Amino acid sequence: MSTVKDEFQNIKDEAKDKLSGDINELKNSFAKLRTDVMTLLSDAAGVGKHAGKSGTVVVKDQASHAVDGLKSQLEDLQQRGNESLETVSQKIRDNPVASAAIAIGAGFILAKLFSHRR
Repeated sequence: MSTVKDEFQNIKDEAKDKLSGDINELKNSFAKLRTDVMTLLSDAAGVGKHAGKSGTVVVKDQASHAVDGLKSQLEDLQQRGNESLETVSQKIRDNPVASAAIAIGAGFILAKLFSHRR
């Protein structure tokens, strides 16, 4: 039989793993966005030198494509965050007594840490 501490640690580890994965995906998304912006700026400079109005259309299309990709990635990240929240909520519903004990214990520890004066 697992203890409240073990259950709390499991929930904490799962949340940490999901958050870590989300942060890594955000880093990758921003790196890709940076690359896309650099490419866009490079293309815009080249287009500006060689074409008039048609270059503006190309730049707008590329910018629109980059924005659509970023929106899609952010929506995916939001969906995964909601799924993570639902998973934690379900664990709390499955083990309400253990969850309450964990919350009380965590609150007590935080209260002691913040009220301790040196």
